[in-house]
Amino acid sequence: MNVRNKRTGFPVESNNETAACSQSLASQDASDVQLQFLKDKWELIGAMSWKDYLAHGRGALVFTVSSERDDDWDCTYLPLREIQDHPLMCPYVNRLKQYDPEIEVVAIFLRPGGFVDAYRGSPAPKRLGPRQAYERLASAGALFWLELQ
Repeated sequence: MNVRNKRTGFPVESNNETAACSQSLASQDASDVQLQFLKDKWELIGAMSWKDYLAHGRGALVFTVSSERDDDWDCTYLPLREIQDHPLMCPYVNRLKQYDPEIEVVAIFLRPGGFVDAYRGSPAPKRLGPRQAYERLASAGALFWLELQ
């Protein structure tokens, strides 16, 4: 399923084949929360994505539900070579081969029950791209936040 969220501008794709069912209200709610999270944290997410792209090449920010809070996620960057071998994430390899890392990110959310939501894009044309977000944080001396991630 490909849908563009009107509030954030991110294209949305859910891979719910593991459940063999169409997108449910619960997964739509999850997508809304995820997209709002991406929008709210965009500058940090963009900067993290660019930093890891420079270090590891193409890849995605992979979010899992934090064990501490249900409304927050833990994040790690996985390079393309690791994602293509992962049974839940391999359907999104084409996104990783096609995105423009200077202006877009690929974000993959792994949810309980084997559900995966993937997003490719940037939230709005007037927002900073990943490279610009990284450079802005670097010039502000705030890159230490990225090292904590």
